[in-house]
Amino acid sequence: MEYTLWNVILLNIPLVLAEYVCCMILTRGLTKCRPQGKAAVLMLLPYSLLLILPSSVFYLHDLFGEVSALLALSLLETAGWTVTLRAVWKKSWKWSLITGAMVVFLYGITDEMGGFFLTRNFDLKNPAGLAAYMGSSILGILFFGALVAMLLAKCRLSEAYNGFLEQETSFWGWKAVIILLPYLKILCVEAVNERLILNNSNPMISLLFLLLVLGVLNYALQSDAQKKTAGTATSQSGTAEALYPESGERTAGCADFPP
Repeated sequence: MEYTLWNVILLNIPLVLAEYVCCMILTRGLTKCRPQGKAAVLMLLPYSLLLILPSSVFYLHDLFGEVSALLALSLLETAGWTVTLRAVWKKSWKWSLITGAMVVFLYGITDEMGGFFLTRNFDLKNPAGLAAYMGSSILGILFFGALVAMLLAKCRLSEAYNGFLEQETSFWGWKAVIILLPYLKILCVEAVNERLILNNSNPMISLLFLLLVLGVLNYALQSDAQKKTAGTATSQSGTAEALYPESGERTAGCADFPP
């Protein structure tokens, strides 16, 4: 089968549609915020146009084995999803940028999970091999996307994550790290990859990276929540003492009276 720009674009349409749905699922699992249905449908077209043409050109020129092409595509995904979040979720640009980068990072993990079940490369010049690749890729993206979203819900990170984003003056270091996560993951995979079957994809490294990020992020967010709870309790205790400064003395005095 000979590939041209137009038939590669047509083949990329269902893949980008699956990616869009997966990112919707991941955003919902991460933030618990509901999207606006009409806006979500309208943003599908510009998001698809942003990704389909460059990814088709990269494929035709065999650039997906180059880390620079992967970084460029990840940058486009982050920019596209940031704008989508802004339009669909009606949040601030800061919230949209950080969440967009986090969701693209999570999507990159889910996209590679199918590699655990891959024993050899698909022959994309063969119609049967192409059909198998398309079907397994779409089903894998949606299945593992839903699985990661369930993991996020199970860890109950949404409340802490939303509170973390609402803080204006703290956690800037963590916010910068989250924005860089999609690119750090690609560079990490590139650094350790043996380039045997999956080229610039390594599901084991991606999975370990995901668990490490979730573990550290969960610890940081939960620690901050505990500090806030302790601070609130201390403040309330101080307020009560200020309102009733002599309550302790009156209680002691009552003990001196005979029953």
